Amino acid sequence: MAGANWGGVRDRYLDPVNLADPTKPLAGQPGKAMKNYRQELAGWLKTRYGQEDRKAGRGEPRLL
Repeated sequence: MAGANWGGVRDRYLDPVNLADPTKPLAGQPGKAMKNYRQELAGWLKTRYGQEDRKAGRGEPRLL
């Protein structure tokens, strides 16, 4: 995909900070996503490639 903003996709859908508040309308939360795909991506990487890269001491997938 030429011209795709992969950094924007990563920031919106993998960064937990950008998870929308489910008690508020999404339309009032610009830049937020209804779902965060961080864990799904981590699971897919582990299954597909044996990838289990973790941040030191935090146990979180190092995807960002």
